[in-house]
Amino acid sequence: MENTYLPGPANILIVDDRPENLLVLKAVLEDSPDYKITTASSGREAIEVVKQVDFALILLDIQMPVMDGYETAVEIKKLERGKNVPIVMVTAIFREDPHILKGYAVGAIDYIGKPFNTDILKAKVSVYTNLYLKSRQNAYLQEAERLLREEGNARTILEAMPIGVVVVDRYGAIQQLNQEARQIWGVGTAALGDYKDFSGWWPNTGRAIQPDEWAIARAIDKGETTLCEIIQVECFDRTKKTVLNSAIPLGNQGQTTGAVDIMQDISGRHHVQAELAKSRSS
Repeated sequence: MENTYLPGPANILIVDDRPENLLVLKAVLEDSPDYKITTASSGREAIEVVKQVDFALILLDIQMPVMDGYETAVEIKKLERGKNVPIVMVTAIFREDPHILKGYAVGAIDYIGKPFNTDILKAKVSVYTNLYLKSRQNAYLQEAERLLREEGNARTILEAMPIGVVVVDRYGAIQQLNQEARQIWGVGTAALGDYKDFSGWWPNTGRAIQPDEWAIARAIDKGETTLCEIIQVECFDRTKKTVLNSAIPLGNQGQTTGAVDIMQDISGRHHVQAELAKSRSS
């Protein structure tokens, strides 16, 4: 199994001792390219899987033999990979306040009742995986800034990061565009240039992003840190994408020397959210 969180499909773990329940939950979610679904048929199996994989969300059945959902949640929260993962309890019978409070006490953040409404399930999964996605992007941004400040081999490490990374100097000239960023922007190995060559717009208004409005420009010019800003871009290969974007200034002795920007293509996830919002309003 993969042992790292990839910025593409979000890893989701479904835990239930009944195969038919696993199949139903998996069928609702696996048609989305934004999710990579893993299943476990017991609490013990779930714990072993969480030790190996970074999950964005765990859907955990309460009523299981040997180790129930409450006990499983307690053990998962003790793990380094499990302590910050949102857990949604899935239950057909335990819906009274004492059981709900017990779930919150062991680390669950929400409940889904059986039988469940598929649109509500999809909406909740989308919300919680996106919250996790944003927390991970923030962590990647901080790590990229630390590497550029402290590590002599930062360029090599940033190149291998599973998220788009752009490093610019104080004038906005691009010093590094890693492999993932090249793929997002549809550029070749030789193209660097200037971030002002990028083309994008604000999704809420459709207005073009001006050169001084890019997160990386605000980092250079104003010392601003931007976290998880959603923008839409036109890539150099003419494709259009929705991107989750963050930037932080780089400095030395109080002087801004450049900036680092990280980005992730969330086009598919953004489309699903828009369709869900449209269906709920109709």
